[in-house]
Amino acid sequence: MTRPSTPSYTPQEAAILAGVRLQRVQNAITNRQFGRTFVLAGKGQRRIDLSAVLTFAAQKQLGKVRIEPKLLYEALRKVGFPRGLVAITDAVTIDAPVLLGPTLRNIEIYDAARKRIVSDPAVMGGLPVVKGTRIPAHTLHARVMAGENIKAILKEYPYLDQEAIESAVLFIEANPPRGRPHRRNASVNG
Repeated sequence: MTRPSTPSYTPQEAAILAGVRLQRVQNAITNRQFGRTFVLAGKGQRRIDLSAVLTFAAQKQLGKVRIEPKLLYEALRKVGFPRGLVAITDAVTIDAPVLLGPTLRNIEIYDAARKRIVSDPAVMGGLPVVKGTRIPAHTLHARVMAGENIKAILKEYPYLDQEAIESAVLFIEANPPRGRPHRRNASVNG
């Protein structure tokens, strides 16, 4: 997979990719925890750079080991997409692939999802679908979340690959439907 030159993410996307709560990301933005790493994009939407996403993930993985977030951020920013050891200070070095492996994989899958999951009003009423198909990303997400095996899904859709399914799942996780959830009919037990 190829990496975009300057990826940026919404707070919701950053939280999902880093495996942290959205509130943690929002607080970091409000408190300018990493300095001016958060910028406004179109429609006033806040965007977070790759290094900030990786910093959230590293802090989560390090647990009780505390490293100044700004130091961690600056070191990750210098290397871009880390593929080896990253020197945080003269005395602290992290093995980024070991520490951040799942997050790095999620970022690669999600960046691919941005190209593979598309919305077109002429296709399925604008629902996000796998590019070149009429398969809604929500359908693939729901099946995986229900515990269905990816191999079973691939047998039903042989023209998809595992990356397409993983992309759909991660895309839906990072881009939940807007608005209130549908109201279910309440049943009264007598």
